[in-house]
Amino acid sequence: MIERIFTIHDAILSLLPTAEVVVRNGTDVEWHVPPQSPFTDQQLADELSRLKSLYVQQKYQRQRKQAYPNIGEQLDMLWHALDQGKLDKTSDFYTTLAAVKAQYPKGDAQ
Repeated sequence: MIERIFTIHDAILSLLPTAEVVVRNGTDVEWHVPPQSPFTDQQLADELSRLKSLYVQQKYQRQRKQAYPNIGEQLDMLWHALDQGKLDKTSDFYTTLAAVKAQYPKGDAQ
């Protein structure tokens, strides 16, 4: 899995989604809308840190998303469990999803 690299541009758009800016050399920001930065350098640094932290905290969600069967397969497993009168913790539907959750526990930021 490719890890995400956050930039000052990400921090700006997180704080002000309607901003129109050009970032050169990673730090030189040319503001178009609004015409000048409404943020201090510290506010942008704090937001960049917050985005990075949030990304690390949500790693398990990205891992689960890749590991879960696609929705069509999940619905098929669910239908078969209902059809067999087996919609409980012994069904393929439940055990398959539970295995993914166990493999990538919530909050596991390895």
